[in-house]
Amino acid sequence: MSIAETIYQRSLNLPEDAAREALDFVTFLEARYTKQQEISWQTTVERFAGALDEDFPDDIDESDLGQDSHRDLLE
Repeated sequence: MSIAETIYQRSLNLPEDAAREALDFVTFLEARYTKQQEISWQTTVERFAGALDEDFPDDIDESDLGQDSHRDLLE
């Protein structure tokens, strides 16, 4: 079994929060050992596209955004 497979198998036993922390650490190591110029924009987007939680709403529109306040009303 390769090291990557061992890491994967052991990660299956972790609670969700710990698995997310392990993924963050692997992402950090990947960035540390990968030359920045070799990473394309497309690769970056694909890597982080699934970074949002499953419960992130996919139906956000203009009505969900806050309203700006006038500065003079705050003084």
